[in-house]
Amino acid sequence: MQRRMRPEISRLLYPVYGPELENFEKEDRRLPIPGMGSLNTWFVHHEFRESKVAQRSTLNVEEGAWIAEFAAYLVINGTPAEDISILTFYNGQRRHIIKCLRSHPVLCGKPQPGVFTVDSYQGEENEVILLSLVRNNDRKNAGFTSNPNRVNVALSRARRGLYVFGNMSLLWHAGGDLWWEVLKILDNEGPESTRLRGGAIAEVRAGTNLPIVCGCGVPTHETDRQACHQLCDKDHEPETTFIRSAADLVDLNGGCGKKCPRLLPCGHDCPYKCHP
Repeated sequence: MQRRMRPEISRLLYPVYGPELENFEKEDRRLPIPGMGSLNTWFVHHEFRESKVAQRSTLNVEEGAWIAEFAAYLVINGTPAEDISILTFYNGQRRHIIKCLRSHPVLCGKPQPGVFTVDSYQGEENEVILLSLVRNNDRKNAGFTSNPNRVNVALSRARRGLYVFGNMSLLWHAGGDLWWEVLKILDNEGPESTRLRGGAIAEVRAGTNLPIVCGCGVPTHETDRQACHQLCDKDHEPETTFIRSAADLVDLNGGCGKKCPRLLPCGHDCPYKCHP
């Protein structure tokens, strides 16, 4: 009986524990992740290549930058930084992600998500886990990411949201039996008890496009310092935007990029794009 994570997350552990793993009733009532609609798990597939640092540890520069941008997006949408943990199998990637977070304009000088190696995070947990797999090479070498014990730890730390960044093709070929089964579950093709029945909500939880959902419904923008220091309301339904890289997130400011259609109380057009 697990009492940590939403069933949407715990189903990924079916290959480890089988049908004996049950969810405590209250876990189904954990709040969804703001800014993600109802998608509380997702495998972000990408083709970014790995590289080596001087200490011979492996890192993936583009993947690390994307994870930092996504962490900032979650913070802007209302998830406290301390509720986010970023895990990776490699110290080189850990140092790279920390550097990206420290230089990010949203997070610089403020509380930041913790960044840990998977090995050091055993026994820990957090509301949201971002998992950086790093590996993508022509040798089809999955390295530490093919170790079943490490994978089990990495996939079982999140309470409410789990987002994995990596190359699915490499895992299909070299990730081992555990990743094979997990990827089938993410494609909604696993055992019957692991399948989602979302209707309008996406049932597949993997792809090159990460769907984010504008946090519309928050009543006001920030104070508009460019137009009479007034406030304006959002005026459109929540909108899904598909993200393929860190660059796609940079200009959204945590929202959807749609221009606010409202007038300010002073009569000027609101200058903001939509954001929380």
